[in-house]
Amino acid sequence: WGSHVAKDLEYLKQQGYQFSGFVTDGGTGVTKAVQKVFPHRPHQICLVHVHREAGRGLGKYPQSYQLQKLKRLVDHLFLIESKEALKWWTNEVLEWAQVNKEYLQEVTHDPIRRKWWYTHKKVRRTVRILLSAPETSFVFVKGHPLIPRSTNEVEGINALLTRRFRTHTGLADHRWKQFISWCIYFRNLYYASKLKRK
Repeated sequence: WGSHVAKDLEYLKQQGYQFSGFVTDGGTGVTKAVQKVFPHRPHQICLVHVHREAGRGLGKYPQSYQLQKLKRLVDHLFLIESKEALKWWTNEVLEWAQVNKEYLQEVTHDPIRRKWWYTHKKVRRTVRILLSAPETSFVFVKGHPLIPRSTNEVEGINALLTRRFRTHTGLADHRWKQFISWCIYFRNLYYASKLKRK
């Protein structure tokens, strides 16, 4: 829930934590919470989530040539490293949508129920996701190079905490606080070393 996330962010803000940016899965709730509490901080939608959601509408091995080309554009997401590459990729997606306009607008009718729907609604969703990606998922090429492209690193820490939680369900509260403090400490060391390398 966005209201719960916003409450957590407000609490962290009151505690004096400073954030240079945010990387999230792009969920409506968390996006609204970040915009509400930290409206002027850069917000990157995780590229892994974008790739997964966009690819879902095409399947692993599309049969038609036009969908194979779109699948290549989806897989190309991780290769974009600069503004020029992003511009080229965006133009390719727009061109694909223009060339396949009739395909995207095909409709199926149900005369009995008197309803209609887009025949290729999953592909339409994929195109929508790709067209919104340049604004939401490439903050790191637009003046914020230190922002991670995905939430993978954070999810690695979450996976570690989850495993520990399942192994030590009876751990006392103060022990849990110590363990989480150590996780944060080592995560900060990791990011500090990353900054030095850059």
